[in-house]
Amino acid sequence: MILGVLCTAASLFTDNQVVGAATAITGAAFLWSIRELFEQEERVKKGWWPENPAKNRCIRKRVKESADKVK
Repeated sequence: MILGVLCTAASLFTDNQVVGAATAITGAAFLWSIRELFEQEERVKKGWWPENPAKNRCIRKRVKESADKVK
C-alpha cells in the first residue's frame, strides 16, 4: 500500500509525462493488488479455486510457533 501511495504521489510531481504516467500506472497496480488478495481469498472460500496447501502449512506453523511462545 505504501508503494502504491508513494508512486501515485510521485507521478503528480514529475515533469516528464511519460515517467509520470508510468509511475501512476505502477502505483495503481500496487493499490489494485491489495484488493485482489482479498478477492482471491473469497474465491477460495466459495470453492471456485482450490486452496494452496503450502499456504496452509505456513499458517499452521506460525500459529503453532506463537502458541508455543505463549506457553
